[in-house]
Amino acid sequence: MLLNRIFYFILTVLFTVACQKSSDLIPNNRENSIIDSIDQYYDSSKEKSYSVAQRLNFINKASKLANKNDTLLLKIITYKTQLLSINKELDSALYSTHEMLRISEKLLDTSSIGKAYYKLGLYHNNNDSRDSSYYYYNLSEDVFSRLNDSLQVGKVLLNMAIIQSDYGDYFGSDETAVKALKFLKSPKDDKHIASTYNCLAISSKKQRDYKEALYWYNHALNTTDSKINKLRYSNNIANVYTKQNNYQRAISSYYSILKDSLVQMNLKTKARVIDNLTFARWLMTGSHNLESSFIEALNIRTKENDSYGLVASNSHLSEYFEKLDKKKSIYYAGRAYEISTHVNSIDDRLGALNKLLRLETDPNKIKKYSELYIHLNDSINDLRESDKNRFAKVKYDTEKNRTENFNLKIKDVENQIKLEKASRQKTIYSFGGLLFLLSSIFVYFQIKTKHKKEKLQQVYTTETRISKKVHDEVANEIYHAMTKLQDDSNTKEEILDDLENIYTKTREISNENSTIDFKEDFKSILNDLLLSYKDEKTNVITRNMNEINWNSVSDLKKTAIYRVLQELMTNMKKHSKASFAVLSFTKKKDGIIINYKDDGIGCTIKKKGGLQNAENRIQSINGIITFESQNKNGFKATIRI
Repeated sequence: MLLNRIFYFILTVLFTVACQKSSDLIPNNRENSIIDSIDQYYDSSKEKSYSVAQRLNFINKASKLANKNDTLLLKIITYKTQLLSINKELDSALYSTHEMLRISEKLLDTSSIGKAYYKLGLYHNNNDSRDSSYYYYNLSEDVFSRLNDSLQVGKVLLNMAIIQSDYGDYFGSDETAVKALKFLKSPKDDKHIASTYNCLAISSKKQRDYKEALYWYNHALNTTDSKINKLRYSNNIANVYTKQNNYQRAISSYYSILKDSLVQMNLKTKARVIDNLTFARWLMTGSHNLESSFIEALNIRTKENDSYGLVASNSHLSEYFEKLDKKKSIYYAGRAYEISTHVNSIDDRLGALNKLLRLETDPNKIKKYSELYIHLNDSINDLRESDKNRFAKVKYDTEKNRTENFNLKIKDVENQIKLEKASRQKTIYSFGGLLFLLSSIFVYFQIKTKHKKEKLQQVYTTETRISKKVHDEVANEIYHAMTKLQDDSNTKEEILDDLENIYTKTREISNENSTIDFKEDFKSILNDLLLSYKDEKTNVITRNMNEINWNSVSDLKKTAIYRVLQELMTNMKKHSKASFAVLSFTKKKDGIIINYKDDGIGCTIKKKGGLQNAENRIQSINGIITFESQNKNGFKATIRI
């Protein structure tokens, strides 16, 4: 008797702690109110009828309310970075993305970490910080590779290839672009496949391999479904025609592109086409009445802060004015040099210096530009080799860190196994014995507490089911774990996984058959039960539970309702693969109606096991339960009490 009392006390403590932890998961009214406000602000921030400034105001309010909930805050900060980027607040977007990365790392959310790295690469790229951009893109590629996210890996590699091409590392760019194509294969990846073809074409054009450039541009044109991208690729093809001195064909293409309404709305593309068209017309005709068209493109690019576009506009204007007005020609060549230096475009810097050397008459300036040109031209190969090495080093460092971390983990595991190998056998036997003892005591108290004569058959059924579970699930698992223990080839992780599985199954048996404390609010108890089945994959929705006066329902009926709903939810969780389950409660004059519905795979109704137990429980309180299901069409149950 003393032993029984001791273990009864142990069980009571365990169940009390478990209930306390479960109750902690239920938000109070104030928390519900805060979450509702957060959701409202978040939803408003996504409403495009508001200005971007208003939407940022909403998202900032949501952020302040969610400052103690990292999961909610991560969702909010992630969207905030997008709004800041749309509003062209790149410095703030960078700061916000670093905050996103910090929270992601705190939550160990690998996918969000990869997205944060990708965003950092994107924003640094938009700020013309290509080195930093490449660094973060490479970190992102490493994360998405481990997650087997082919689309994201392909997108990151594409952006890295573009940066390499901009730095003049054409071989490295082609290599990275071809690697990207290996990950971009499905029809939904067509947009990025076309962009990769475009990157390969640009590298070919920069190396003056115009035939190869046309090959890849046409591939891009035929791959994309995006109308604006088709127009951009057509513009690039026309540029190659200009390089080949096929001006008439180039001009015809430019005019056709410029007529499209999408180009008129996309200012960067519009400026690019106007500038290229005007330059081709000047090359073909030598006309001196084209200044206004060049300036129109320049003004648009200035307004849009299009650095690379501004280099092209100033370069074209310098050539245009070379024989008309040398002072203007020198000015525009100088501007092209300044901007290309800022964005570190080596080829454009050399082109601008070459123009300045042709145009300048001031000996001091000629000397200055000559020294710059010679120094830059002599060191260009070293610079490009340095860029290649820098990009290669970033990749190498990532691979090296990954390998070192993996080796450290292996050594740590080996040391842990050596230290714990001597004690694990004793631990496993002790744990197994305790589980058997607790399970046996639980069965004993289940039988002892059932004192009504008419319930003896039900007690017997419960005892048999629990014993069978203990034997089939727990005992067999323990025996299997002890067998593994005798074999030294099994690792610590395998043994611990088995123990965790045994513990989980024992806890499930305990939870399914524990007593219900009706001194507490039954609505909260029932709500706690239903919410315990909710997770990332399955949403549980309850309706009108508050409308039922549970104080007027007998404890016997409450027990039946609790156990039957527990059986239905357990079946849903284990077998249905449902994404949601809905439970609605309706108060009628003559009783209560509870409707259960999920969107799982359904089943063929066979009244045995859990469903038979549910029907018996409801019939024992003079109620009715019906089931309805079809394969792949969900499961329904209606309870009338």
